[in-house]
Amino acid sequence: MNDALRPWIAGFLSLMLPGLGQLYLGRRTEAIGPLCVVVAAAVASHIFNSVSTTIMMEVIYGATALPSARDAFRAAKGLDVRASTQAVGYVIPMLFMAGPLALPLLWQTPQLSQRAKIIWTMVVVVIAVVCIFLLAAVGPMIERSAQSLGLPTSIQ
Repeated sequence: MNDALRPWIAGFLSLMLPGLGQLYLGRRTEAIGPLCVVVAAAVASHIFNSVSTTIMMEVIYGATALPSARDAFRAAKGLDVRASTQAVGYVIPMLFMAGPLALPLLWQTPQLSQRAKIIWTMVVVVIAVVCIFLLAAVGPMIERSAQSLGLPTSIQ
């Protein structure tokens, strides 16, 4: 394989499926976090089968794919890769955006102590549980309002 194409192939693969470029390069441990986030987002989108969930999961996909592609490209070029998807400045916003879906990224972050990871995990789980109960209470009202406005509420 032409070495000049290797960074582009790795970047493209991770853009299509975050973590795939890292697998292509043999960097399995760096591939786990992005792959878990995207697989969980796809499963959530399929289970909930609503337009709003699909849009939210697409945002999470994009927020995972772009840094993953950058990291794969840089790794293939032999550049210093401080994984974007493992940086605290990336992981903490992802926890707020993706909730439990971003926990694999949290646990791969070398900058955080184990105690900090445990605390963040507990915080994210508690927030997720509260949000689930709130959505269960408010969701039917939102669904009825969307239907009365003629907006699509599920994906056919």
